[in-house]
Amino acid sequence: MVWFDDEPLTAYRERFKDEFANRAAALFEDMLIRSGVDESANAVTMATIREFDCKIADAAARNFRLKALRIMAWLYVASAILAMIITIQPWSIVASIVALPIVALVIEKLSPAIKSRAEHLGELTQCRTNKEAEAHEQVAPLNAQYEWLTFVNLVNEIVPGLVLDPYVSRTRVDDLVQSFKWEDASRSDRSFIFAQSGGINGNPFVIAETLNYSMGRKTYSGSIKITWRELKKYKDSKGRTRTRWVTRNEILTAQVEKPAPTYRSEKFVIFGNEAAPSLTFTRKPSRFSESGDMAQGQINRTVRKLERRSRKLKEGNDFTIMANREFEALFNAIDRNDEIQYRVLFTPLAQQQMVRLLRDGGAGYGDNFRFVKKQMINEVYPKHLENIDISADPVLFSNIDVAAARAFFNRYAKEYFRSIYFALAPLATIPAYQQHRTRVEIDESTETLGDVPLASHCEYEAIANFHGQRRFAHPESVTNNILKTQYSGAALGGGSMVAVTAHGYKGVRQITKVARRGGDGKMYDIPVEWIEYVAVQQTTMMTVRESADHTRDSFNERVATSDSWQKFMGASSRSPMFRRGVASYVGTPRK
Repeated sequence: MVWFDDEPLTAYRERFKDEFANRAAALFEDMLIRSGVDESANAVTMATIREFDCKIADAAARNFRLKALRIMAWLYVASAILAMIITIQPWSIVASIVALPIVALVIEKLSPAIKSRAEHLGELTQCRTNKEAEAHEQVAPLNAQYEWLTFVNLVNEIVPGLVLDPYVSRTRVDDLVQSFKWEDASRSDRSFIFAQSGGINGNPFVIAETLNYSMGRKTYSGSIKITWRELKKYKDSKGRTRTRWVTRNEILTAQVEKPAPTYRSEKFVIFGNEAAPSLTFTRKPSRFSESGDMAQGQINRTVRKLERRSRKLKEGNDFTIMANREFEALFNAIDRNDEIQYRVLFTPLAQQQMVRLLRDGGAGYGDNFRFVKKQMINEVYPKHLENIDISADPVLFSNIDVAAARAFFNRYAKEYFRSIYFALAPLATIPAYQQHRTRVEIDESTETLGDVPLASHCEYEAIANFHGQRRFAHPESVTNNILKTQYSGAALGGGSMVAVTAHGYKGVRQITKVARRGGDGKMYDIPVEWIEYVAVQQTTMMTVRESADHTRDSFNERVATSDSWQKFMGASSRSPMFRRGVASYVGTPRK
């Protein structure tokens, strides 16, 4: 079965969108029932909390006004006393006399009122805190229902031919590297923050977020103020020329540019497919995609520009415009290296579907992606992924308000599915990419722990980053850190020891003096302070073990009945973290 029985946009609008939303909504209600949480009682508690919020806001405002009045009263008293000391005038004496009852008012009325209201505000705040704790207790069973793979499982149930993995296994990465020649899998200048792998009819993909590093340049500035005296001629009242000394001031500035590390996050899709195996091209969003149907004259002008640009490319380029001029103008992949393979990939149907996808800004996100094909590796960079966390971390859904939790869960579910779907949609518009792969799977190279696939370095890096950079960073590091991992051997109770190396920089303050000529004709050294970034790294061990169980309840049951898992869990000085089917902790097993 292919991934889509229909064109991607139609399939999303008419089937998948509502089906996913309805199943997610039903799942929440099922979790609520299983949790045994009394929604009515929680609604009463939340109403009380909101009442306390209003009372606290009102009490705080009243207390603020009283404090402001007291400050104004003391300012008046101080001003009156100061005026009487400086100048003994009738008005200052009257002002001082008036100040006396004001002092009495502050001492006898305002200050006690402020104190009383502060105590009342504290009581209200404590009552709210108690009610919030009650709400936490009420909803705790529901918060315990959320799982890492809730939406992954829903996608797998709904979309035929599409499989999302619990975690990124070595099998997936080895497949992309060995079968499809993914050369960027282990780049040293980036670390995986999160990765979701899967397959489309046996063709592997990874949706990833990485932290990327590069050495850039930073400009630093410095300045000094100089002063000098010079004679200036002027005319006096009788027209005679005179001279006088005047003082001149000038700010001299200087700049130096020095190397500095820069970091940026990037989200993308990597997809391996053997169709058009030698084809390469790049495309980026077109400014015409959101402008409605292009007039034929506009299309022709754009195509002529493409033809002129293509002739400027490297010698040997055989760029030939397709019959579908609108597709050519919108997709704009003029650097393709093989016209025959390009047409095998972009059949008339693929062209039509791609144009519809690029034109759509309602169901999907329109033309918001870069698309790079490097032979059998396809890279898609959808801009909409930048605005959503697709990890589905259970912490995202934890809430003390059942009604608010339901609203957020359903809203997140819709956006999660939409984001995943349209991140892969550019690939789904190409029928050749929906065919079952003919290349042999690499099952014989699959590395497992029993029947459980071992995690890849991508997943190791994501786990390490989830534990937090500072757990691994060198003590002197003042920058972000790129975490890279390396399998380091078997762990007690099964699993793996992983060496996590954090690459960062310490900052060393330096001063460079830059010579500048001042307005007085003299040369001055202007000190410019800058930071010299010196590379530092530190390696820390992390212990992980993959599990066949993907829910906390099933995982806990497995731990309770398995000797090896009990050894693994007991080998840590703290409770290991269980995330997406992988348990882990920072450190090595205790002896």
